[in-house]
Amino acid sequence: GASWKSRTVLGVCGGAFILSCAWRANQVALHWAAGSSHLFEAVLREQPGQFHTLKDFGTLELKQGKVQKAKAMLSEALQIRPDHGGLLLNLATLLHQSKESAEAEVVYRKACAKAQATSEDCGGCQPAMTELAKAQANYGGLLLQLGRHADAAAVLEDNLGQRQLIQLAGRAFSISA
Repeated sequence: GASWKSRTVLGVCGGAFILSCAWRANQVALHWAAGSSHLFEAVLREQPGQFHTLKDFGTLELKQGKVQKAKAMLSEALQIRPDHGGLLLNLATLLHQSKESAEAEVVYRKACAKAQATSEDCGGCQPAMTELAKAQANYGGLLLQLGRHADAAAVLEDNLGQRQLIQLAGRAFSISA
């Protein structure tokens, strides 16, 4: 009896603690994002064409659901560095979410090609392979939504192979994949 009650109380207290930590982490993230917006805006006033600021601020705006502002910033960043893999993936994701499927497909292809080239350049390093896996998974998802199942299967089959390589690399270097 008493031991069961003690475990229950400890479990409830532990759960409450975890929830309060998660809530606090969310509050910190929201506060950080709000503060970041002002910082990004200040940097862009001083240096309007600063690539990393445009890319990062556009990505933040996308995460906050400000799609048009995000699209403008990511598109401007793309004019500066049209072959940046992370930027291509973020822009493709934005287009995908905005139901601009034809444009999303073109940009996903570019993102996959850039990620593939980067992974080959670094000998299959884990960060590049992870970026490739994300690009392929998102691209495959778009193709599935478009009803192009055979095309999606080809992309996703390649993606599965990439994920297995990432897991093997993680085990080889004692890194969790």
